[in-house]
Amino acid sequence: MDSIPLPLDSYPGIDVPLLETFPYDFKGLDDFPVRLGFGNSPWTTLEETPTKAASVLQSWLYFALLSEFLQSHVNPEDLSCYDQRQPFFRKITLKPVTSRLVHSNRKDEIGRRYSLVKGANRLLRSIESIPLCQSNTTPVAEVTLSIRLLLLALWPYSGQPALSFRPHPLISKRLKDNGWCPSHIRRIESLNDTVTGYYLSCLRRPNPQGFSHIHCPTTNCQASSTTLSKDYVSQHTHKNLVSCSLVHVSQDSIRDIIRVGGIPLVWIDESSSGAPQLHVRSATARDNYIAISHVWSDGLGNPQSNALPMCQVKKLARYLTQLPHPSTQGVEEEFRSTYSFGPISIDIGRLSLICRLSARPILFWMDTLCIPISTNANDIETNELKKKAINQMALIYGRASQVLVLDSSLQQSRLSVMNNNELLARIAFSNWMGRSWTLQEGALSPFVYFQFADGAINLLDILPRSSNKVPSPLVLHPVRFRLAGVHDALVSILWAWRHGNGMRAPNSSPEHFIIYCQLYSFCMSSFHVTGLDRPENWVPKAKSSLNNAQWVQELVAVWNALSFRTTTMEEDLPAIVANLLGFSASQILSLPSEQRVSAILDVGDEVPVSLLYNRGARLKPTSNHYGRWIPTAIGRCQQEEAPVMRVDAKRNLFLNPENMLQTAQPTLMLLRAQLPITIWSLPVTASNGAQYRVTVHRGSNDALETSSFSWTGFLIAKGFDQACCIRLNLQDENYSFHGLYDCPCTIELIDTDTSISTEADQYHFQTLDKWEILILGDTKAPLIRKSRVSHRALQSMLDPSGSTKWLIRLIAIWFPLIPLLIVSTVLRIYIASSLPWSNLSSLGRASLILFALQRIPSPSSVIPTPQVLFVLDQISTKEGMRNIDIAYVVLDTIWIIYMFAAFVLMAQQWVQCRFELTLSSLDQESKDGSNIGEFWTKVKRRMPRFLGQAMEAIERHAFAND
Repeated sequence: MDSIPLPLDSYPGIDVPLLETFPYDFKGLDDFPVRLGFGNSPWTTLEETPTKAASVLQSWLYFALLSEFLQSHVNPEDLSCYDQRQPFFRKITLKPVTSRLVHSNRKDEIGRRYSLVKGANRLLRSIESIPLCQSNTTPVAEVTLSIRLLLLALWPYSGQPALSFRPHPLISKRLKDNGWCPSHIRRIESLNDTVTGYYLSCLRRPNPQGFSHIHCPTTNCQASSTTLSKDYVSQHTHKNLVSCSLVHVSQDSIRDIIRVGGIPLVWIDESSSGAPQLHVRSATARDNYIAISHVWSDGLGNPQSNALPMCQVKKLARYLTQLPHPSTQGVEEEFRSTYSFGPISIDIGRLSLICRLSARPILFWMDTLCIPISTNANDIETNELKKKAINQMALIYGRASQVLVLDSSLQQSRLSVMNNNELLARIAFSNWMGRSWTLQEGALSPFVYFQFADGAINLLDILPRSSNKVPSPLVLHPVRFRLAGVHDALVSILWAWRHGNGMRAPNSSPEHFIIYCQLYSFCMSSFHVTGLDRPENWVPKAKSSLNNAQWVQELVAVWNALSFRTTTMEEDLPAIVANLLGFSASQILSLPSEQRVSAILDVGDEVPVSLLYNRGARLKPTSNHYGRWIPTAIGRCQQEEAPVMRVDAKRNLFLNPENMLQTAQPTLMLLRAQLPITIWSLPVTASNGAQYRVTVHRGSNDALETSSFSWTGFLIAKGFDQACCIRLNLQDENYSFHGLYDCPCTIELIDTDTSISTEADQYHFQTLDKWEILILGDTKAPLIRKSRVSHRALQSMLDPSGSTKWLIRLIAIWFPLIPLLIVSTVLRIYIASSLPWSNLSSLGRASLILFALQRIPSPSSVIPTPQVLFVLDQISTKEGMRNIDIAYVVLDTIWIIYMFAAFVLMAQQWVQCRFELTLSSLDQESKDGSNIGEFWTKVKRRMPRFLGQAMEAIERHAFAND
């Protein structure tokens, strides 16, 4: 297994022994075992002798496959080596194989290779389904894993698309034996990536808190859960420092600041020779501060008072002092821009210049120190102030210049000895990644720094996001993750240039690239809004508007990111969703807990169809009412972006496969009868003859009334794994239905036998190609669309649907250009009218023609060619430059210069306005800002149809190129 790069701190890899092999005779791969004398089904006779079975497998689907692929005999001795740890143990190696593989340009050769790899893959999948391979029997499991890796190495040379395998049981077993959480194992298995799974199974992870995952479910990790009870103890940096005293912050000052709606900021004073002291003051609009994000189970909390142990304060001071300035690469569609060089940083969102000096205190916010604490449960005032402070947290993390993540497992590792894959793996499966509130803390800012033992690092700043080049192992100068002066910054630039930017090297392997892409996507989609996939690939085909497409995608991304996280207060999760989707969480929290998710879904005109398959908590799921599909909590079921269903003003859901991507269209199977609600399981036959077992998930006391509906429909997701039951009435002959949502279902493939077929004959299901369904909704409460601010600039800056404030700024920037342009144009026309065309020189005529062309808006309008030609022409005449000529040239030059400045100012104001708009959505006490998005939508609807379609096409084009 030497083809897969391992972490520097890893468990030993899996060694595959070289067994007794049978030479290949080049008479065909499929029946090679038969020619060896093992019969048509050798596994029934070899299950009692695993070593013999492994020898046949290795001879057949490893060495024989490789010989057939290369069209030449391979010697197993040449593809194996002795293990240094075991002198008499010979193991196979893939390194010599890669040196023999070459690409072919011949179509017949590519076709032969494709058929060979495809057939071998089919055989391997069939063999891995037998009990012998499922039981992790040695050495069969090791051999099947090696065959997978060989197929992955061969597919790039056969024109074969990327192979995906179901999770290998040996990898899952290694993960479990190495102490991984069952929920992490399930997520790793869902990747269907043998290479990444193998890499993670070798990763040695520190566990300083001694967390145990014995009682964790497969949905989410609960090992880091803790309660803020009196038994909670703040931990020290070392076990022998239990006697160090607590350092308190002024609780009265904290309360006073929060009482008037302010944000308390703390700084550490270590100037005195004694113990460090904590000071506090209220935040101002231009303050740059660091927000601390941590997991309370690591011991940095304190439910008794606003204080931390002295050792933790000193450690925190060191982290804050060494933290580099906020910096990030060009993040797609990001609206918060900061540029840093050494100790100097420019924040365009705040219009501020930062120069960190040693004498200047470093401001920070931390919940342990900045949220009021009281040991008296009946202290009403403290509880109100605490609630007020918690409601400010989204605004606090959104305003922060940096977010510093403190996780005990990450602080045990060193950046200087890790490559980029190991770095991503440790962050992706840290305890911090498993908490719900940390998603909000990490997603509201692009400047999230993870603290390690020797420095802090921002993934968006350090790691490349382009797939054009294979990233090599991470090699970074210490300046990249520690604050440095100008001199050290220049040294780091020179060092990076000498080392090829410290990121890419020619020795990067394809396996390294596969692992990197999986883990980077895993990290970004798990904690940061910029990790969302852009929807331009499916929006045009799905016939969705740009705003709806973005809404659905962000909703699904946030839902899925929260679905595997843990929190002690599930009812507050909708507030996190609201903050991450850009509308006021205070409106959501003011509603009863069972209505909060419904209010979130009401924001968009479309919602994912996968919500109908959701098996989580739903609105009165056993009552006879419309809206039984509406979730009341963020469930553990993953959602899919496509297909979508439209929501009208009466909360009706409209589904039509013609408006869905063909690759995601669900299947509708109909029974022209009412299925009794007492049936919990039944067989369903698909149009291709395959039979499935449908399991209905409803409460035992369900009071649904179905007598008014004459049809029963099963809406089955693409892939036949999830479904839902809908009660229907036919409206017209084109199979247009109105219906009532019943309940979610699950589907599994079953083997056909006599008993099943007999049972299936009781219900004759019909599969339709064309259909449309209107699922009736609750019309008692009409939709109230809420204004929403996206965290990314979806469309161009010229789209006025952002806010009135941005439109006013845009007008104010460009308005001075109008009088300048008009006056200079009038002067030039007056000058031209004083001389007939016949009396003009060649320069004069050219100047006049270019002047006319310059007034037509184009990129060439800012080139002062007409003005230069006019000056040269006037100088060549006897009169020279008159006052009116000078006035024209000066005004024309001014508007050209102003246009350059206006573009720069517009870009800066766009960044600042987007930043302010986002902060306003996070501020719980501010009112909704005026939004002209609805007005703009109404204007487009009142336009002629062709004009509205043209504008929509322009928006799509602008979005695709954004």
